[in-house]
Amino acid sequence: MFSPTGLGLAHGDAIDILAQRWTRAAQVYLDHPEALHLVRYEDFLADKQRGIERLAGKLGLPVVADIAPQMDLQFQPRGDNSQSWRSSSARRTWRGSMPGAARPPPGSATDAARRPVGGRPAAKG
Repeated sequence: MFSPTGLGLAHGDAIDILAQRWTRAAQVYLDHPEALHLVRYEDFLADKQRGIERLAGKLGLPVVADIAPQMDLQFQPRGDNSQSWRSSSARRTWRGSMPGAARPPPGSATDAARRPVGGRPAAKG
């Protein structure tokens, strides 16, 4: 998941590589919106059944079963969110070779992900 090999991405720590992958995926979507179907996580959470039905329709697949009873089952154990990502040990885990780094270095993939993609202004926040 974190390997940049084969994708033409620069090497870096986990956050840099994930930022590069996100930037690449966003650019592919912006370059080829007619060939891709965007499913926003927020929309899916708001109406899962409708989201699944819309995606099945886009893929040309029939809806063959009612999955409403399984819609909100927890299939994975919940993560441990007792530690803030801002804590120093969490940053060391994610930043790898950059323990304690609060901001990405200029020019890093994480820094690049904050810049506009496809000429559109970057989202605030």
